[in-house]
Amino acid sequence: MIDKIRLIVEDVNVPKNMKGLFSFYRGTSKNTEIEIYKCFLEFDEHKEINKVLVEDLEDEEQESILKNYRINLTWFKNKKLGKTRLRIDGNLRKWYYGINSSQDLSKKAFLDCIKILAEKTEMEENKLWNAKVTKLETGVTLKLKKKHRGIVNCIFDYKAFHKNTFGETGVEFKSENYDVIFYDHLRRVYNQKEKLERTYKKLTKNNFLFRYEIQSHKVSGTDMFKGKLDTLLRLKSNWKYIGENLLKTLNTVTFVNIVSPEIYSGIKGGTKKQMSKYLIYKGIKSIGIENFRILVEQMNPKKRSEYKNDFLELYEQFLEIEKENYEVIFTQKVTGKIQSLN
Repeated sequence: MIDKIRLIVEDVNVPKNMKGLFSFYRGTSKNTEIEIYKCFLEFDEHKEINKVLVEDLEDEEQESILKNYRINLTWFKNKKLGKTRLRIDGNLRKWYYGINSSQDLSKKAFLDCIKILAEKTEMEENKLWNAKVTKLETGVTLKLKKKHRGIVNCIFDYKAFHKNTFGETGVEFKSENYDVIFYDHLRRVYNQKEKLERTYKKLTKNNFLFRYEIQSHKVSGTDMFKGKLDTLLRLKSNWKYIGENLLKTLNTVTFVNIVSPEIYSGIKGGTKKQMSKYLIYKGIKSIGIENFRILVEQMNPKKRSEYKNDFLELYEQFLEIEKENYEVIFTQKVTGKIQSLN
């Protein structure tokens, strides 16, 4: 349930075994000389697999994708105070599981992830657990059916946040301190480039992986995280709260059932006739069945009964298949996934 994170660890040593990997800078801050050591960590098991998946891309494109699966480490050494601060940035889930994985971090995997990070940075694990969390992304990836792709069209509103919609691939609600985001997970992983696009089409032939995230740019300004998830130790202690908060936030998102899964799969790439039937149904539903009956009485008496039966049959068919509701389906899926990660 943890993705991107920024950690600040105070009073640490620059590890000796990593000095060959550093980029080194020297600067000043408030008239104090600062030495900056930077490097990134890859998860050894995924190194070769990650490279194979992007080998058909240009070097710059490869680097752009691969950097999202690394942990970036920056040590700030204050010469005057004789103290060093470490900043850790990256996506723990992608780092731990690899570039093409849709797995979410369970609590067990999260604990293992922190243990490995402490070992790599030559730090006592207890010291790392006291790290301050300044940026945090929580979320889950859900395996849905292909017919559920229409869910993006039904996610309507969240508080007074600014909404951006990206066709069928995602929708986000943005604010100053945090965003609530829903998107096609595989579309993010596999872009439009040749081999990757072919892989995307193959994987999505019968499946739809949908991602739901809360992205906090400033944990201290995000009430749902502040005081609960603002240190690594609190993340560990309040692991169940992460899932509870995802559900609580989801319950305040407004869904408008513009189209149900079954209806969506029927009109997606369909004909004018299919769309016309659906619009007739929506029209009858909009004016109400009693008003519809009054309108029908104005039609040609010779065909009135036949038309009335045809319209009512169509209405009842759509009414039955529209019972499947995106909000209910999605909430049930999120609940099940969270329970499996505790």
